[in-house]
Amino acid sequence: MNFNLVSALLFYIAIGILIFIFRRKFKVYYKIAFLCKTKFGLKAIDWVVKKFGCVVRGFGVVSRYLGIVGMGVIVFFLAANLVKLIKNPAAAGAVSLVIPGVRIPGSAVYIPFWQGIIAIFIVVLVHEFAHGIVGKAIGTRIKNTGFGFFAIFPIAFVEPDENQLKKKNWKKQIDVFAAGPVMNFVVGGLCFLLLAFLLYPAVGHAFEANGVLVKGVMRGFPAEDLFKEGDIITGLNGVQINTVEEFKQIMMNISAGSVVHVKTVDREFDMKVAENPDMPGKGYFGIYITQSFRKVHRFAPVLLFLFTLFGWMLNLNIGIGLINLLPAGPLDGGRILFVLLKRFFGKRGERIFRHISALMLLLLVLNFVFPYFNMLLIR
Repeated sequence: MNFNLVSALLFYIAIGILIFIFRRKFKVYYKIAFLCKTKFGLKAIDWVVKKFGCVVRGFGVVSRYLGIVGMGVIVFFLAANLVKLIKNPAAAGAVSLVIPGVRIPGSAVYIPFWQGIIAIFIVVLVHEFAHGIVGKAIGTRIKNTGFGFFAIFPIAFVEPDENQLKKKNWKKQIDVFAAGPVMNFVVGGLCFLLLAFLLYPAVGHAFEANGVLVKGVMRGFPAEDLFKEGDIITGLNGVQINTVEEFKQIMMNISAGSVVHVKTVDREFDMKVAENPDMPGKGYFGIYITQSFRKVHRFAPVLLFLFTLFGWMLNLNIGIGLINLLPAGPLDGGRILFVLLKRFFGKRGERIFRHISALMLLLLVLNFVFPYFNMLLIR
C-alpha cells in the first residue's frame, strides 16, 4: 500500500471533518475556498515592525523593483514554454499542478506527501507574513490573519485594511504586493545554500549511487511497454551505470533508431530507441529519471527526508513566488499591474488591465493544458 497516498487521503478526510465540525468559524467563498479569520500572528507582525521597521521598509522598496522584474520573467517563461510545446509536441511541460502525495496522470512532478505539506505550509506562511510586515511598516492596519483551504490546498492570508492601503502612495502599494513573492525568493535562496553546503554533502556520505531510477514513462515512446515506474537501470550495452550523469553520457553516443541492450535490477532486454525531441539524431527512451541510492549510514533516511523537504521548499518558493507575479487577476502580479496602469493611464488603465489579465490567464491555462493535448496527439 502506498504510504504517501494513504497519508494524503487520511489528511484530506480529516481536514474535511474538521471544516464540517467547525463550519461556523469558516466562511465559504465561491463554493471552493474555506477561510477562517483569526488574530493569530498580529502581535508578531507588530513586534517585527517595531524592532526592524527601517529594514522592513527597505525590503519593501527592494521588493518593488524585483517584483516588477519577476513579472517580466514569468511572462517570458510561460510564453517561451508554450512556443516550445507548440513546436515540439513531445517536449515535457514545464508547468504542472501538484498535489502532495498524489501522482497526477501525465505529470512528471510528484511531491512526497509530508515533505509537500510542510513545504507548502512554510511557503504560504512566509509569503503572507511578508505582506503583513511591509503593510504594517507603511502604516496600514492589519485587520486579521487567517488560514483555510482552496479546494484541497492549504492556504494562509493576511487581511490589511484595503481602504487604508488604497490611499497610500502607489509605490508603497506595490511594495506590499511584491513583498510576498520576493520573500519566497529569499527563503528559496536560503534553502539552496543549506542544500548546497550542508545537506547535499551529508547525503553524499550517507548514500551510495546504485543506478538510475525510472520515475515515470512517456506515452508514445518505446519505453511505454518496456519500463514501469520504480525500475532501476544498472547498465546499457554492457556498460555499468551508477549515476544519472553516466546514463546521459552513454545516451549521447546512441543514435536514434538504434537497438540498445538494457539491464535493470531484475531483468535484461533489448529496445529500439526513438529520436530525442530536443536533440535530433540522438537516441531517446521516453522516461523520467532520477538518481537511485542505496543507504550506507543509519541516519540516511532522516537525511534523505530533510534533503527532499528543503529541495521542495526551494522549488516551491521559487515556483509559487513567480506564478504569484503573473500579471493577472487577483495574483500579486495582477495587483501590481493594476496599480501601475491606474497610475499612468487613469480610468483607461482599468480596461487595459482586464484585457492583459485575461490574456495572462489564458497563457497560464494553455501551459497546463497543452502537454495533455500533445499527449493525446502522440498516442
